[in-house]
Amino acid sequence: MGILEIDGKLLSKMIISGAEELSKNHEYVNELNVFPVPDGDTGTNMWLTVQAAKKEIEDLDSCDIGEVAKSAAMGALKGARGNSGVIMSQLFRGFAKSLEHLSCASKNDLVIACKRASEMAYKAVMKPKEGTILTMSREIALKFEKEIKNGKNLKDAIWETIVFCKGVLDKTREMLPELKQAGVVDSGARGLLFILEGALRALDENVIFDFEKEKDEKKNFSVKKNVQVEKIDFDYEVLMDVNNICEDNLNELKEFLLKIGDSLVVTEGDEFTKIHVHTNKPGKVIEKAFEYCDLFNARFENLRTQSENNLEANLGSKKDIGILAVAMGNGLIDLFKNLGADEVIDGGKLMNPCAQDLVKAINKINAKKIIILPNHKNVLMPAKQTMDLCKEKEIIVLPTKTIPQGLNALLNYIPSDLSLNEQENNLEEENNNEQMIKKMCEAISLIKTGQITYAARDTEVNNIKIKRGDYIGTLESDVVVCNKDLDAATKDLIDLLLKDGGKILSLYYGEEINLEKAKGILDYIKEKYEDIEADIYDGGQPLYYYLISVE
Repeated sequence: MGILEIDGKLLSKMIISGAEELSKNHEYVNELNVFPVPDGDTGTNMWLTVQAAKKEIEDLDSCDIGEVAKSAAMGALKGARGNSGVIMSQLFRGFAKSLEHLSCASKNDLVIACKRASEMAYKAVMKPKEGTILTMSREIALKFEKEIKNGKNLKDAIWETIVFCKGVLDKTREMLPELKQAGVVDSGARGLLFILEGALRALDENVIFDFEKEKDEKKNFSVKKNVQVEKIDFDYEVLMDVNNICEDNLNELKEFLLKIGDSLVVTEGDEFTKIHVHTNKPGKVIEKAFEYCDLFNARFENLRTQSENNLEANLGSKKDIGILAVAMGNGLIDLFKNLGADEVIDGGKLMNPCAQDLVKAINKINAKKIIILPNHKNVLMPAKQTMDLCKEKEIIVLPTKTIPQGLNALLNYIPSDLSLNEQENNLEEENNNEQMIKKMCEAISLIKTGQITYAARDTEVNNIKIKRGDYIGTLESDVVVCNKDLDAATKDLIDLLLKDGGKILSLYYGEEINLEKAKGILDYIKEKYEDIEADIYDGGQPLYYYLISVE
C-alpha cells in the first residue's frame, strides 16, 4: 500500500532532504535567474531560506507534525532572503498553519496543507504574476490533490506530481516575456521543484531524476542571456522585519511602498512581519516604516550592481574596480556581499587570513583595481603585502580596522555605469574614482566602534580589574567596560559610545545571541535615546556578542 500518512519525524526528514537537493543545485537555479531582475541569486536566496528551516528542525526531537512544521516555518521566515526566499517562507507558513493542530497527517491533510501553502504565498505578493514560483506552487497542489483522489499512496502521488510539473516548468518560458526572451524556465519554479524532488528522495532514496536532458536544453542559455540587455527600473532591494504594526497601518505602508517601488511581498508571521520591496528610495522605505512600527534587521542590496556583476561574469569582461572584504559570521559576510563586495573572506574568530588567502580571492575578481577592506588591524599588513604579490593589478588598501568601518566605507562605494573599454581614455572617470575612494576613507573616520566579548584570563587594563569570564567592552581597541552581566556591560558601552552624541547606531548581534535578547538592547536604546536612529542586524559573528557602531 505504501506510505499513507506522515508524522513529524518523516516531515523533518523530507524538509532536510529537500534542502540538500536544492543545495546541490542552487547554482544552476542562479543561472536561470532573469525575473524579476537578472541578479543571479534566486537559487542562493531559496537555498539559504530552506537551510534556515532545516537548521530550526535538525535538533527538534518531535514526532508531532504540527510542531515540526511550525518550527520549520519560523526558521524559513527568520532566514528568508530576497523575493524568492520570502515567498518560500510563506509556502512553509501556509503548510504549517494547516497542520498546526495535528500530530500526524493523512494524505488528505497534506492535500489541504499544500493548497493552503500556495494560497498564502499568492496572498503575500501584492502583484502576483503567472510563470513564477507561485504558478508552480499552485500546480503542485492541484496535481497532488488529483493523484491522492485517484487512490495513490504518498510516494507515487509525489512522483506523478513531479513528472507533471516538469511540463508546467517548460511552459513557464512562454508565460513571461523575460523568460521567453532569455530562453529559460523560471528559476523560482525550478528551485521549488528541486525541493520537492529532495522530499521524495526521503521516501525513496533510489529514485532517479533525468536532469541531463534539462541541462542539454539550457546549453545555449548563456549566449542568449549575454546579449540580453535587461532594464532595471528599481536599483535597490530592501528586506526588513517589523513588529507591533496594526492592520490599518500595514495597509497604508503597503500603499506607500507600491507608489515608490515594485515586487512587494509582505509575509505576516506569528512573531513579526517581513517586508520585501524593490525601490530607488531605500531611505524613504525605512523612514516610512518607522512611522508605523518597530523595525529591525533591515537589509539592502544594490540590484543594478549585482546584475551587472552577474552579466560581466558571464561575458568575461573586466570591471574597473572590484571590492574584497574580510569579515566573520554568516550575517556580516552576507551583508558585505549585498552591499556590493565581489569577494568576502571569512576571517574566523581571529580575523587573520594570510596574504596568500587574499591573493586567491583577488584573482577571482575580474577587475583592474582592487579595493581591500581589511576590517581588522591584524589584516592590514597582509593586505598591504598583496601589492607586491599582485603586480598585474592596482591594489588599494583602505584602513578599516573594524567591520562597521568597512560597512560604512562600502555604503559610499558607487561603481561607475561605464564599461572598462569606455573608461580607458577617460580622465574624468579616473578623477571620479579617486573622489569616491576619498569619500570612502572619510566615511571610515565617521564611525566609532564598540565590541562586547569575554575575558579569557584575570587581568587589569586601564585601571579596570577584570576576572576570567567577565564581559568586557572595548571602544575602538581600548577596554572601557567590565561587568559580570552581559546586558549591563552592553548598555554601559552604548552609553559611552553615545556620550558625545551620534545620529545612527547599528547593533550586530553574534552567534550566541538570539533575536529576542538583541531586541531588549534595542528597546533600551530607543527609550533612553529618542533622537537616535537605531537598528539591529543578525551578524552571526563568533567571539563578539555584539558589534556596535555609532555615526
